[in-house]
Amino acid sequence: MRLGLGIDAGGTYTDTVLYDFERQLILGKGKALTTKDDYTVGITASLDQIQIDTPEKVDLVGLSTTLATNALVEGKGARAGILLIGYDPELVRRFLRVNPYWIVTGGHDMRGRERAPLDEEEIRRTVEAMVGEVEVIAISQMGGAVNPQHEQLVQAFVEEHYDIPAISGHEISMEMDSMRRATTVFWNARLIPILLDLMEAVEKVLTSRGITAPIMLERSDGTLMGKELARRRPIETLMSGPVASVYGALHLTGCKDALVVDMGGTTTDIGLVQDGLPRLRSEGARIGEYRTTVKTLDLHTTGLGGDSEISLGEDGALVIGPQRVLPVSYAAVLSPAIAQELANWQGIRDSHVDSSLLPPVEFFLPVQSPGAEGDDSGTGQKVKLEQLGPREQAAWQALTFLGGASRIQLADTMGYSYPSLLRMDALESMGLVRRVGLTPTDVLHAMGELKLWDSQAAAQAVEAFASRWQISTEAACQHIMEAVQQRLAEKVLDVILAETLPAKARSNGQRALPRGASWARTSDVPAIEECAVCQHLLHTSLVKGGNNARPLECSVKVNLPIVAVGAPVKAYFPALAAALQTELHIPEHADVANALGAITGNVAVSAAATVSVTGDEKYIIQGLAENNTFEDLEEATARAVAYLTDLAKERALAAGAEAVHVEVSQEDIVTEVGDENAALFLERRIVARAAGRPKTRA
Repeated sequence: MRLGLGIDAGGTYTDTVLYDFERQLILGKGKALTTKDDYTVGITASLDQIQIDTPEKVDLVGLSTTLATNALVEGKGARAGILLIGYDPELVRRFLRVNPYWIVTGGHDMRGRERAPLDEEEIRRTVEAMVGEVEVIAISQMGGAVNPQHEQLVQAFVEEHYDIPAISGHEISMEMDSMRRATTVFWNARLIPILLDLMEAVEKVLTSRGITAPIMLERSDGTLMGKELARRRPIETLMSGPVASVYGALHLTGCKDALVVDMGGTTTDIGLVQDGLPRLRSEGARIGEYRTTVKTLDLHTTGLGGDSEISLGEDGALVIGPQRVLPVSYAAVLSPAIAQELANWQGIRDSHVDSSLLPPVEFFLPVQSPGAEGDDSGTGQKVKLEQLGPREQAAWQALTFLGGASRIQLADTMGYSYPSLLRMDALESMGLVRRVGLTPTDVLHAMGELKLWDSQAAAQAVEAFASRWQISTEAACQHIMEAVQQRLAEKVLDVILAETLPAKARSNGQRALPRGASWARTSDVPAIEECAVCQHLLHTSLVKGGNNARPLECSVKVNLPIVAVGAPVKAYFPALAAALQTELHIPEHADVANALGAITGNVAVSAAATVSVTGDEKYIIQGLAENNTFEDLEEATARAVAYLTDLAKERALAAGAEAVHVEVSQEDIVTEVGDENAALFLERRIVARAAGRPKTRA
């Protein structure tokens, strides 16, 4: 028996799955809240739900996580600095979005020739200055994608003379865009200690359970890599959670052509699969304002999930997300005080004159950190509390005493007359409290569609929300369900339109594309939510029945099946698929597809180079750290193929693969010139792709 253990540490939940590779059977699964201050707490709680009788038979552990993505979005990470070799200071000032940076002389041109030699004394002075300010050094060289010799020399110098991690651009990316390349290696450096902490914590949890199998991490392109490579290239785990869900969904269903929809607690991610392969982005992953060179699946993400906050706008309109809160049904299980207060909510709410200024349903739950008192890292609760003002500290003490409460109850306990003026933002942003509110998960509990937690508390929360909305509870549930289905339908159609919408329609007929240009599947494609007429037509097609004399009837038919995964999909997608007249697949273990995807992938890496022609009709290989001028194209190609084959195989073995095989492809880029349209050779692009199965315990 060969067993695999998959772990997905998501933004809301941590999922685990025990899988029998030989029988292709899920033996057990677990789900627990993700604990961001200490991921091991959530992992332990999730693993506690799985019975692992023979831990010695676990041959492989797969891990996917949103840790890298969250760090970029929140601007967190280790103190890193980037050493730029041969960069133009003015261009850096204008276009590079990361700090701090240092610039030294050196670098190569686009033919791999040295532009200026390295100054050893300058390098020594600069590194000395960096060591005093940063924890990790990133290195990026102008022309490093063509010839990374100076990067390699500087990195070797740092590693030989200083006790500080150093990472170079050629280890991460062969991207020609020097600013994107520098941004990627900088953020990779910042993420190294974060991922190291996570992996060490996971190893500690697994070891305590007698599990000593190799750990593989999901990469953003859907392949796996070993922990040693992950320690050097943590940025390649960007988006690994949603990516793992796509591959888990394909493994569970066997679908070759489909729209895969992963509805989690925080977001919904949609990916298009054709011929059994998810589509890759033509550009690198973009997280917030940062454009990276990391290849990832082409996923469309929206801030709608099972834990999205349901609220009313200033105009009384229904608003769902993108903010995430703890579901009332779950908070009531964690805090009997919240459950009791909710049972008497109408009387409590009506007792304050400014209750109408507060959200219809809102509570707060204190976050207890087990290591707060002895935390030497400065991130414990004691240190955080010392940074708060007197009123926030009083609110924290009152909330801890009550074990959970509404803003009204907190104000009463503190002797504060106006609950609407009691600010909880600082406590929430510092992770000391979690805000509780009405979510789609609660609505499903109230309707009897879900029975995970406290359905009575969920029903009471919906009743309170409907009272503020001045409609019945049944009508509130119906409107909320329709709104969620409408949002999901919009995003599904956005993905399809991004693939099929003619260029003229994309620009609303106002402008034509430049000759030879193509539309990127980004903001160039109008979103349905930005078009009132589109929304109305879609709503008309989704909501059937009622008045038969309606002046307008329309329908939408999607010709691709939908594969839906995630805990809440059974409640929304049967009706949605029926309205879109398409086939629906919800696999048996749809709730843990992400964790399954973390262990069912292969290890695959690529190495690429370009053979280009020079002005004197010779050929050079861009990507080799050596003098590589050739008289003959085929001679240059043979040298590039041999080099890339060895490099790709070496990288695959380092990534944790075994039984590695290498495939090499090449593409000639030519243009037509002259009246007779004669073909003119520009360059030959060569890619070696090495793949193998994950190496399990011997």
